[in-house]
Amino acid sequence: MRSIILLIFLILLPTTTGADLGEDEVIHHYFQGLIDVGHESLQNLTYNRRGEIISVEVFNVTESLERNNIDHKLLEVSPSFKTFLESLNNVVINYNRMIDHRNVKDPQNFSIFKTSLNNVLENVVILERSLDEIEGISLKDDRGNTLRFNTSEIREDLDKILKNINRYSEKLEHIGPGKGFFIYVDRDTVYLNSKVKVYGYINYGHNLPSIILLHNNRPYVVEVRNNSFSKDLYIRTLGNHTIYGISPFGPSNKVTVRCVRIPTYIEVYPRGNLTAYLGEEINVDIQLYDYYGNTLENKTLYITYLDREYSYKTPLKLKLKLNHIYVNSSLPLDITFRGDNNYSPSKNKVYIKILKIPTYITAEYDGSSIHGTLYDFRGNLLDNKRVYLTVGNNTYSTTTENGSFRFNVSKFREGYILFKGDERYAPSSRELKYEGIIGGWSSDGYIPLLSVFTFLLLLTILELYRKRYKQIERRVEENRNPGDDTKLNILPRFYRLIDRGMFREAVILAYQLFIRSLNIKKSYTPREICRMFKGIPGIRVITEIFERTYYGDIPPTKRDIGEWERFLRRREDR
Repeated sequence: MRSIILLIFLILLPTTTGADLGEDEVIHHYFQGLIDVGHESLQNLTYNRRGEIISVEVFNVTESLERNNIDHKLLEVSPSFKTFLESLNNVVINYNRMIDHRNVKDPQNFSIFKTSLNNVLENVVILERSLDEIEGISLKDDRGNTLRFNTSEIREDLDKILKNINRYSEKLEHIGPGKGFFIYVDRDTVYLNSKVKVYGYINYGHNLPSIILLHNNRPYVVEVRNNSFSKDLYIRTLGNHTIYGISPFGPSNKVTVRCVRIPTYIEVYPRGNLTAYLGEEINVDIQLYDYYGNTLENKTLYITYLDREYSYKTPLKLKLKLNHIYVNSSLPLDITFRGDNNYSPSKNKVYIKILKIPTYITAEYDGSSIHGTLYDFRGNLLDNKRVYLTVGNNTYSTTTENGSFRFNVSKFREGYILFKGDERYAPSSRELKYEGIIGGWSSDGYIPLLSVFTFLLLLTILELYRKRYKQIERRVEENRNPGDDTKLNILPRFYRLIDRGMFREAVILAYQLFIRSLNIKKSYTPREICRMFKGIPGIRVITEIFERTYYGDIPPTKRDIGEWERFLRRREDR
């Protein structure tokens, strides 16, 4: 379920250039961004700075698609990128280890450095092979143009890394290993039921065929080749695990691996804060996942709601309903998994906002009286509600009967009808003029049900003018001065979404409009745009926030919103 939702998110991603992107363009945009992030990580290595591990969730999507026999373009693209990501991360991990153990005069550092160097070489070969496959992927934009992935920068990084590796290999040959018996592990902290890889080096001037490796005093016979060995050990109990080796010439050093419980996280669907109208049921799906994305079933969740705590088993489907006491309140829904012997605890919190039911007024003037109806957004007629008519300085009132009302008025020219609302229903109004009646929507929200005829008429008009509007918009975009934010009203539109609690949407829309103001005529990735316009103060920060929100589906924090507000204000005050 979680992966399918992420898939929908990917396919419906908004554009950064203001144009409508097709499915292939969205996929190209996403994975080109992944290549750019990989370039930045490898570029750090070329300067002998530690690289960053890249983590993405899109490959969980393809696995879910395959399990459900769903055909999609992602299935063609993602295998090469999955290999790309795994090999790139392995290069980063091992190169980071080389940086940490660069003092190769120490025999243990020598062993770690040499093993890591060989691992880098192996994974560079795999990475280059995946780049060949990626360059062969062919995607099309909506105009039929071929979209290719740009791997030139990352290939330059690999060339520099290989030159460094060759230089280090030559130095290692001149230094030579010292004598001794050393072991080390690829990770000193692991999750329960995972594995660690133990590497070792032994040199006492004799060729040993094997050594004994002890894991919490359990022995394993490990073959030795060229004075080196490795062994995968599975960690199946919590706590500290002691690992060391023994040989006829003496023991090795001891290493300790700490095993901790598997992390968990709670997902609530729909995502974000919840909004419902009074009397409506709120349907909430709650899922518990482990670190690897597996659904955890039959686990106990504790939910605090209206100052009471309830316990449920996963997976969970809740139906919530609130009365008028809580109208316009944001009530927290605290969800807690307290953990168990295998899984660590986790928490999530969402807020529920209950709104008054929107209302709508229809009215007609027939020359002697005004008659109309009052109903809610579902079309239910509202009985026994007070309705007011204001004409000039005079105000009249009446009470609805089965949703209908009537005012006897002669020589009417203009005025308005008002329903002030009550504890259950939101207010609404309707402006009246002699020529006809102009509607006012309910203050709380949904557009009420329009007549089918009106809807079809509007749809037809919009369809007729759609192409013409796009042509005009294109010409306007071409003539717009780069950096003209004021015409796009970015800041007011940003504030409107923030006021409605739509923080994620505010960040995405603000970025779209900002990019449109730059008058970019080609679809660039956010990283490329950031480099092109690096002279704009704050662009790197807002780009990072956008990427977390846009690609990672991570809600922006208050600090993120503040950074965006400062950025937009600076742009407006120029």
